[in-house]
Amino acid sequence: MSPPISRSPRSVVHGFAFPRTAPREGQSLQTELGTALYPLLQLLGQLLKVPLVYLELDQPGSDPHSSSKGILYRDPQGIPAGEPFNLNASPGAEQWPFHESFLLQTEQGIRLADLHLLDCHPRQLSSFEREQIDLVALSLKHILLQAQEHRQTLEQLQSQLQDSRSTAARYQQIFENAVEGIFQTTLEGKYLVANPALAHIFGYESPEDLMHNVSDIGTQIYSDPEQRAEFIQRMLREGQVVNFEHQVCCKDGRLIWISLNARTIYNDQGDPLYFEGFITDITASRQLKERQQQLEEARRESEHRFLQLVENTQQLFWITTVYSKELIYVSPACEAIWGRSAEEAYANPQAWIRQIHPDDRWLFPTILKAQSEGKSTDVVFRIYHTDGRLIWLRERTFPIADKEGKIYRVAGIVEDITESKQLEAERRRIEQAWQQSANHFRQIFELAPNGIALVDLQGRFIQVNDAFAQIVGYTPEELKHRQQLDILHPEDVNPLLGANEALLAGKVSVSQRQIRYTHRSGQVVHVLFQATLLTDEEGQPTQFLNQVIDISARVEAEIALKESEERFRQSFEWAPIAKAMTHVDGTYLQINAAFTETLGYTLEDLKGKTVLDITHPDDIATTLENSNRLLAGQVHQCEQEQRYIHKNGQIVYAILRITLVRTAQGDPSYFLSQILDITERKQAEAALRQSELSLRGIFEQSALGISIVDHRGHYLKVNPALEEILGYSAAELTHMSFCDLTHPEDIQEDWQLFQEVLNGQRDRYHLEKRYIHRSGKVVWCRLAVSAVRDPEGKNLFIIGICEDITEEKRAKLQIQAALQEKEVLLREIHHRVKNNLQIISSLLRLQADQIKSRKYARVFKDAGSRIQAMSLIHEGLYQSNNLAAVDLKQYLHNLISNLFHSYGVNPESIRANIRAEGIRLNLDDAVLCGLIINELVTNSLKYAFPKGRSGEIEIHFSQTRKYTQLRVSDNGVGLPPNFDFKETQSLGLQLVATLTDQLQGKIQLRSKPGTTFIITFPRSEP
Repeated sequence: MSPPISRSPRSVVHGFAFPRTAPREGQSLQTELGTALYPLLQLLGQLLKVPLVYLELDQPGSDPHSSSKGILYRDPQGIPAGEPFNLNASPGAEQWPFHESFLLQTEQGIRLADLHLLDCHPRQLSSFEREQIDLVALSLKHILLQAQEHRQTLEQLQSQLQDSRSTAARYQQIFENAVEGIFQTTLEGKYLVANPALAHIFGYESPEDLMHNVSDIGTQIYSDPEQRAEFIQRMLREGQVVNFEHQVCCKDGRLIWISLNARTIYNDQGDPLYFEGFITDITASRQLKERQQQLEEARRESEHRFLQLVENTQQLFWITTVYSKELIYVSPACEAIWGRSAEEAYANPQAWIRQIHPDDRWLFPTILKAQSEGKSTDVVFRIYHTDGRLIWLRERTFPIADKEGKIYRVAGIVEDITESKQLEAERRRIEQAWQQSANHFRQIFELAPNGIALVDLQGRFIQVNDAFAQIVGYTPEELKHRQQLDILHPEDVNPLLGANEALLAGKVSVSQRQIRYTHRSGQVVHVLFQATLLTDEEGQPTQFLNQVIDISARVEAEIALKESEERFRQSFEWAPIAKAMTHVDGTYLQINAAFTETLGYTLEDLKGKTVLDITHPDDIATTLENSNRLLAGQVHQCEQEQRYIHKNGQIVYAILRITLVRTAQGDPSYFLSQILDITERKQAEAALRQSELSLRGIFEQSALGISIVDHRGHYLKVNPALEEILGYSAAELTHMSFCDLTHPEDIQEDWQLFQEVLNGQRDRYHLEKRYIHRSGKVVWCRLAVSAVRDPEGKNLFIIGICEDITEEKRAKLQIQAALQEKEVLLREIHHRVKNNLQIISSLLRLQADQIKSRKYARVFKDAGSRIQAMSLIHEGLYQSNNLAAVDLKQYLHNLISNLFHSYGVNPESIRANIRAEGIRLNLDDAVLCGLIINELVTNSLKYAFPKGRSGEIEIHFSQTRKYTQLRVSDNGVGLPPNFDFKETQSLGLQLVATLTDQLQGKIQLRSKPGTTFIITFPRSEP
């Protein structure tokens, strides 16, 4: 309980020290300030359980060593007997083991006060306690700011009062502007005097409004009238009330908490006249205190729940100091996971390190370093349980910092993930088996000699193999999503739809028939068609699997038979699994390429050998037994797991499926064996055990440079090959990053790709880059970089493999130089050939000018035009960037221009329309086409436009994937009726026919309207 008000000259009210001098006007405000601030100091002292809370005020003009400038809350019970603290002096920090100070200042940085917390015992403030201090400091700051404002107002009033010497006016100003509510009431509960602050606290507009509407304080203001009765009893009995806290009801019905300080005014006879005092609204501080109590209860509840959680969870929870020097806490799950009780763990905190698998111990120096740096870690490793079991654990740690942010604790959670690791291994095994099955299906689908197509239930192609696309003349991309009916012969549409309905209705399981497709070229393709309905896991139909065999050549029996034998041979030889045909006595009749690839034997190697000669001795009995069962007709097919002896002596594990093929009369003909190599599956377990050793050997013995780097590019580990490539030792490289050794011009690209791998934007990248050797020379390397991630996708490290390609780069430069030299030489040859041909052409033309006979002169000119056509080919080649192909468009423009000039044709009268965009021909085809065009255009200029007739000559080239087509046409007078160009005596047309034969092409003639020659010949790549 706070001490009562004392009337001694130097008394302490709420811990506020008054001076001995005569009272001054400012002292009443100072007293009120102490009365307002003391409850908050008392509340703070009780919450923090400190015996002394001292608020050192900043009062202008006051003695800095005077105790009158502070407000003190003192808990006598918290100060041991004989404490040297002097109440009449300012508390000194040297007297107290614990002393914390907090500066209260305005937003402009002006000091208001210093808050001091003192205790007899050393202690550390928690973050929760600091939050409480901040809340109380905010309230103190608010009251001090109001007090500062009131003090300034009071100083102004004092100046005015000195001038006017009006004591009443001075008191009225203080009364009206006081922060606390000031009152005088009768003993019966009616207000005599009230200031605006009191009216404001109770929600009234003015003191007059308050006094007019409140006639009985006990029933209208007090929320509990009994507290009013208690107040009156104490006032009459004690003469004063200090910090009387209770709830009151405002005008609008709100309930607020107030602190009331009052005294009884007596007459000369000692009878009570009235009560006077002041009221402070403490609703905010009460709410703060309640909130702090709630937070404390929540903290205790949270700690209780946390302990229940860690004590009952299967996961191991621990807390240690940095570097695991001292074990602070470990949960009971320690015994289940590590095989050690919590007591053993406390007694020997480092014992767990000896249980870590030797191959995983290298992880922990890095982990301890990361923990000391305040980083969280997440690592998976193996331990040996005390019962000998190998257990997989996942440990996640996080740092705990003190109030200065320094890491002083590390907490961790350990989870037994052995079962999930086993499930993950099983999942990988299943995925590998599924992937192998999918690869086999894809290989069968892609390499099958017969056409295979997947068609949806609406008849659209989903996927076709190359064989199917070749049968119908389209590419697989062109057929995708196209209707099957689009390429089906019209007469086969209804039968096929009926067969599909039968499959959907379940009447048949396989539909076979002979149908016809319309080839892209328009030809009819006869195929043997087989359709099967595919279903999902619930048996619902999803798509059709169509298999077709092209039987168009069956029209000729001999060809059909040979094609059938060829298809069977290809199906046998190119099957993705090993196949063999053996006589009944076990000697080999035929094997396919997959057999040789699987077991190493060729058919020549197997001459004179039987199946038993290459069978493992332990499996011979089973093989003989199954062969006898097949010969006896007991089974149609046998399947067994068998070991073969490879040609190199190794054991090959396989699944053997044997079928006995009989003649039409039912007699045994030969055995057909299918051998599926399962050696890898058998060796998987052994390979898994040897993988670590093998990988280490590969790393150390690899001829390629291999490095492991961290996320900053610093080398963690390198192999000897990389040491040789870069010229640095492994110890030197572990103190460097790859950027330190990369050529400056390659750093940006390499670092950007490296960051993309780290960020998960790509899994790997390949790059040709330059390193700087220790000797200073430049080393070209082909680099492959990929990230190694944990199951959660977090980067563990980055692995890089590089190959020294310096010599390869040097060789490429030499080859490029040689090619450039040859290209220059080839251009020179074309140039000289062109010059020689032009000389010959010019000589012929000069000779023609000397011949008087127009007939013979024309012969020489025609010969010169033909040579000129060949000359232009070579001219185009040596001027072109591509010496292997001729740009036809430019060549044709030059050729037609020369012909028009030679025959004196006006381009405005006879127009030439050339369409050959993007067409490029090799040298041979270009020469032949140029001569053909020369002859045909010459004929058009001679005969198609008589008597100055105007017209048009069109030269059009087009190409498909297999053929090139040349169309030369004019809209002239055309050829005579019944004209047969094959029987003509014209040298030019005979030459056209001969040149077409050399192109292995066909020529067509259309004579209406005008004249059109169409020449089609096989396309050859330049």
